[in-house]
Parts: sequence; structure tokens; C-alpha cells
Amino acid sequence: MDLVDVCLRDDAMIVGIDPGLFGAMAVLTTEGHMLWIRDTPVVRIGSKHHYNYAEMRRLITSLPSEAVVAVEEVHTFPKQGVVSQGRMMYGLGLWHGLILAHPYSLERPSPQTWKKMMLRDVGEKGKDASRWKACQLFPDAAPLLQRKKDDGRAEALLIAEWCRRTRLGHV
Repeated sequence: MDLVDVCLRDDAMIVGIDPGLFGAMAVLTTEGHMLWIRDTPVVRIGSKHHYNYAEMRRLITSLPSEAVVAVEEVHTFPKQGVVSQGRMMYGLGLWHGLILAHPYSLERPSPQTWKKMMLRDVGEKGKDASRWKACQLFPDAAPLLQRKKDDGRAEALLIAEWCRRTRLGHV
């Protein structure tokens, strides 16, 4: 099912985006049901992956104007490679630009903010904690979260759920 089809049926949507090159975009209803999840659109050129601008734009423009979009406000870390820092901040800027060109409400939670709420009862740390919690909250998504590299999907779901709970006062 295409995101456009889903949007035509439910214009009260919460969207979570993990903006990394290997991140994802997840769409929830205001009741907390997962409608859709999609890896960040990329294109492979040679041995490198690059953001697929046209597909990113298509995903964003298919959202209804009432959508609330939460994009993780990533930041750089000491000792992180310059290339990975640049790529991460470039992706964040791309998502922000696409979203701000439309009438969507934008939330920008830091990783610490959304993780404090969403992972507080999880004993594990790191990417596995996000996958475990997302499977617990969204059992239908479990088949999409089995691999370690599916952590971007899990985090997009949890960012959307953080936004939904914050917006509805279920903190």
C-alpha cells in the first residue's frame, strides 16, 4: 500500500523521521496505530549511498497538511568522522527543508529527549533497545525490525510515538 493511499484515508497523522542515511520515516495515526514505515530513500552510485531527493520529496508531499512531523535533531560527536558528520547534518537539513516547504507542524526532539520517555523501562542500551521497544509497542512491525540494521525503522517509530504522546498529553 502506498503512503498516498493511506493519507487519503486518515488526515490526522503523526510522522517520525530518523534523518540518517540509513534512517527511516514512520507514520502513525493519532490513536497510535502504525500506518506505514519506509527506509530513508537512497540511491546507490558506485559503492556509495546518497539521499534520493525526488523520493524524499514525494514522501513528504504525500502527507496531508494536518500532519505533525517529528525529526530527530541529531548533532555531531567528538571523534566522529568528518564525512559521517557532514552526511548526517546534510540529511537533517534535507528533511527540514522538505518539511518546512509545506504547512506541517514540525517537532525537533533531541535523541536524549525522546529516548528518555520511550526507553526508560528498557534494560538494554543502544540500537537493540530501540528495536526491542518498537516491537513491544508495535507488534505488527516486528517482522520489519528483525535485523540490527533495522534500528532506523525502530527509531522512526519511537520518535513518532514520542510525538504522539507529547502532543496528546500522554507523557
